[in-house]
Amino acid sequence: MAIKFEVKTRKKKSTTGKTVYQYYFYGPKINGKRKEYSRSGFASNKEAKIAGEKALAELVGTGFKSNNELCNTSFEDFVNNIWFPGKSNEKNWQWLTSEGYRKRIKNNVLPYLGKYPLKGLTPVIIQNAVNHLFYERKLSANSVSDTYGLIVNILRYAVDLGYIEKSPMVLVSVPKVDKCEDDDEYGIYTQTRDIIPEEALDKIFSRFPAGTSFNLPANLALYATMRLGEAFGLLWDDIDFDNNIIHIKRQMQYIEGFWCLTNPKYNSKRDIPLCKRLKEILLEEKNRQNSYNIIYHYYIKKAPDSNIKNTHGVYDIFCDYGEGCEEAHFVNINPDGSFKNPNILQHASAVIHGKANRKETEPLFEDFNFHSLRHTFSSRMILQGVSPMYVSQLMGHKDKEGMNRTTARYVHIPFEKLEEFTEQINAIYVPESERDW
Repeated sequence: MAIKFEVKTRKKKSTTGKTVYQYYFYGPKINGKRKEYSRSGFASNKEAKIAGEKALAELVGTGFKSNNELCNTSFEDFVNNIWFPGKSNEKNWQWLTSEGYRKRIKNNVLPYLGKYPLKGLTPVIIQNAVNHLFYERKLSANSVSDTYGLIVNILRYAVDLGYIEKSPMVLVSVPKVDKCEDDDEYGIYTQTRDIIPEEALDKIFSRFPAGTSFNLPANLALYATMRLGEAFGLLWDDIDFDNNIIHIKRQMQYIEGFWCLTNPKYNSKRDIPLCKRLKEILLEEKNRQNSYNIIYHYYIKKAPDSNIKNTHGVYDIFCDYGEGCEEAHFVNINPDGSFKNPNILQHASAVIHGKANRKETEPLFEDFNFHSLRHTFSSRMILQGVSPMYVSQLMGHKDKEGMNRTTARYVHIPFEKLEEFTEQINAIYVPESERDW
């Protein structure tokens, strides 16, 4: 049945007992129900009708002249019932990816656009929403840009499926504010993920020496360009000390209340040359763990497809051996053998930012982000003359820098070539105690 938008009026009694008029109309369905919009206090039926027609026009918009009833679908219903399941199946999103999109949509998109029918989403409405995120809520430029891209993707999907004739996003832009040294009014909200200076690394590793929870995953990111989840998903069996290779096969993720292992982002399983400096750090850690009183032992098993729909593979972690399980020896563990997870780095991050334990102290590096360690790896490798194409393969990027998508899909650099760069990797950061003065 076609959805009909119509303004109606009715008499109401005000709190003072005076007779007033109210307009009301029903908007597009949200979660299967049509919401009533109304406003009272008008002196005449005509006045209420005019105000109601204006309110209805603002809601449903006039941006699309189409007889297609699909365009009356609310943006919220389209996102939740059409776009999200469709894209999730098409792209085989991992659980954490799905949850990231859900959170961004819930917090940054639906509060501003959810109530509108698809045809009512005019460029002005969307631009106002994007501007609000940046100027009023003061989200980072990266976050606003990601949200903008998400809306673009959703409305492009609506066009592809015939819900609307064209996307209004061609007339919407992301606010751009240049960051100046003496004018940080908006620039301060831009998250920086840049190369970490040598002096800052000195302070960080001095504060978190070998044996602390931060030290090992930070070195894995700095010398083996591991993502946060990859560092904590690393097993001792993944490290070939004889041939100096680290096999990155998985990452640790928090899925439906449990820590699990999944394939790396973009399914970017890869081999990384084990440089001399990182090898020494890992062997020192292995010797340290030999003195631990191990209580916990872990086993992993692939989760059933009915539990988590993900073609990339999800492995549950168990403390007891069961049928089909294989033993897992995590590199990052506590003295009792229990595995560490990425959440333990929150305190270290607060210390580095100078905001630990609700106390303001001198930051070790104000722009720190764990991902900055990977940025440091890539920047310093390129500064040493390593091709961005090689660096991208080491980092497990979806597309290799300097190559078009077709070439990137079919060209794979052999490990023997990447192995040549161990000296450059070793020189990414030389601890202060080892530098020649």
